[in-house]
Amino acid sequence: FLGEIPIDPAVAEAGDAGTPLVARNADSETTKAFRDVARQLIGEGLLERVAK
Repeated sequence: FLGEIPIDPAVAEAGDAGTPLVARNADSETTKAFRDVARQLIGEGLLERVAK
């Protein structure tokens, strides 16, 4: 289990605007959750394996 991403209408709004949520609302709980999951993926080396 990598984490839980909260249901947040801001994700859809950011997507509709073509702006990543993490750039649009850096301090939201949803952004923090996305970053936590990304950190875990990087730490486990999964991103490197997917890139190959």
